[in-house]
Amino acid sequence: MIRKLPSEDWNKLKEELAPYWHEVYFLLLALDSGRHLKEVYIAEDKGKVIGILAIRKSNKAHLHMTAALTEEWTALLKSKALKSLLVSERVYRLISGGDLVKAHHRTSLIMTRYEAPFDMQDTLTPLSIEELSEVDELYRMEMPGALSLEGMRRNYEKGGFGVGIRRHDKLVSVAQVSEVSKDQGFVFGVVVIEKFRGQGLGKRVMQGLLSLESSKGLTLHLLTDNPLAIGLYEQLGFKANGKMIEAVL
Repeated sequence: MIRKLPSEDWNKLKEELAPYWHEVYFLLLALDSGRHLKEVYIAEDKGKVIGILAIRKSNKAHLHMTAALTEEWTALLKSKALKSLLVSERVYRLISGGDLVKAHHRTSLIMTRYEAPFDMQDTLTPLSIEELSEVDELYRMEMPGALSLEGMRRNYEKGGFGVGIRRHDKLVSVAQVSEVSKDQGFVFGVVVIEKFRGQGLGKRVMQGLLSLESSKGLTLHLLTDNPLAIGLYEQLGFKANGKMIEAVL
């Protein structure tokens, strides 16, 4: 369901989105320039925000959504004389070629590199040894046979650590480190549940891992032959060292 948000609630929405600034950067810019803002609409499903449309007085709009809702957005946008519609790369993929684009053949559809969708229920926290049973279930589903629960427990008892992202209290992404020595660590088990891939969670979970106090002072190593993963790790400061990729923190 899409509804118009009263102007007195715009600041509250901006505050709720602030922790996700790297994902909804342009939307926050629009909300920050309140006097230039004309209308804000939000889409909700079972009390969860799944889309936001901010329209400036210049009739330039910013759309972010985690579910397509193509028919609903099309009906709304058809009634607006927009000059441009700014969307993330993921939203562009959701709507390109569909009714939403056809309804805006006279509107510039701009794709940005801010492609991770926001989700108000995402939380990133360090993993505890008590959570490893749940991590093991995730690995059994996404990486069967790759890691053992007993091995992970031994790793944590010896100083290993990790982080996880939960969405609606469900673990959807994890990354872990095995401490090889006091100043060396090995990154392993970086995974995102398949249906949540392409949403920037892999990058976010690695950023969370690297920001942990436990990571400070370590040279972290990892092995991968995935070109996309290599590109991500290089963005995060890792450098190729033969077949090994490493980062000094």
